[in-house]
Amino acid sequence: MQEDILQSYSVQAMKQYQSLIQLNSLWLGNLEKGIDIQLDAINLYTHINFEQAKNIASIKGIEDLQSFSENTTRITESFNERLIKHSEKITDLSKGLISDSENIWQIL
Repeated sequence: MQEDILQSYSVQAMKQYQSLIQLNSLWLGNLEKGIDIQLDAINLYTHINFEQAKNIASIKGIEDLQSFSENTTRITESFNERLIKHSEKITDLSKGLISDSENIWQIL
């Protein structure tokens, strides 16, 4: 009887330990994906800002300023679209993490 109790406890502990390993792996994987998304966004936004700085430095007159202003509007719209896409990626990643975590917790 005592051996059965110990065996049952051992099986339950291993099952819980394996689930915690799965959770740890899931969280680390999502952390890596989140960092990749953020680094991609930072790279893109930095590139846009440097291009804008170069464009500002090249303004020599009224025509250049008008062209810069028109381009800035287009770049701002593009920037906003990309920002929304990056936000959606992070949201999808979070939803996936929650769903996968719930599945693992149900095993416990």
